Amino acid sequence: MTVVDTHIHYWAEPTPDRPHDPEGIHWGAAVTAEMLLERASAAGVDRIVQVTPALMGFDNRYGIEAALKYPDRIDGVFGRFDVLAPGVDARLRELMAQPKMLGIRVTLHQPPYDTWLRDGTLEPFLTAAERQGVRVQLFVPYQARELQTTARRFDGIQFMVDHMGIRRMPGEPPDRFADWPNLIDLAREPNVWIKVSYFPEAAPDHERYPFQTSLRRFREYYEAAGSERMIWGSNYPPSGRACTYRESVTFITEACEFLTAADRRAILAENFSRYLSA
Repeated sequence: MTVVDTHIHYWAEPTPDRPHDPEGIHWGAAVTAEMLLERASAAGVDRIVQVTPALMGFDNRYGIEAALKYPDRIDGVFGRFDVLAPGVDARLRELMAQPKMLGIRVTLHQPPYDTWLRDGTLEPFLTAAERQGVRVQLFVPYQARELQTTARRFDGIQFMVDHMGIRRMPGEPPDRFADWPNLIDLAREPNVWIKVSYFPEAAPDHERYPFQTSLRRFREYYEAAGSERMIWGSNYPPSGRACTYRESVTFITEACEFLTAADRRAILAENFSRYLSA
């Protein structure tokens, strides 16, 4: 069974011409593409998709270079893009013309940009993305209703909801699945795909693998919305705060016993191919 990790991060150490963004999330020493690929193989992952980490700012060069260097192992890059700078349409077209660019990821998980989905800030970018047929991944924790409205307005965009609309941050509600009913409703939208990249991290802090709360919530989603637009990703290396890389894979392949073999093939690889061709 082929396993494609659609949500990982690799990055290089900063250099004078490629400094790290001081406002980005920093996870310590570099995890290079070579290091990541070695760990992916050990975890049972065949291919990966780079999601440019915030610490790289809007510089997607390293992700693209590694994808070109290892084309059989790295399917491509979902890059970061400045949605506020002038010339959105032209800049987006230029970025998407780069080899191995699969789409854009926008993170809206903390102030000041956690209001952008509601206040119209994203409108110029989404208009350009729809016009150009660009795939958009959004990390919008606990805003499933707002995202549903957006998905209906921009029904020409294939949206990916990163991390199931959940986040693990200090001060968050103890029940990270508090918005789960709304997320399940959102998952029924025909142009919305849910990246199930956060079940281990969404579990209560006292739970350990195989995370019984997350298993129960996964089954609720599966029985209500089905598996046809569910796409797996590990969120490695940050997922290491909850489980090993290998466990993030076996959560799908072994722990979720209610999934059929066809479901697993779809979630771990086939649905992502369908997303790219939608």
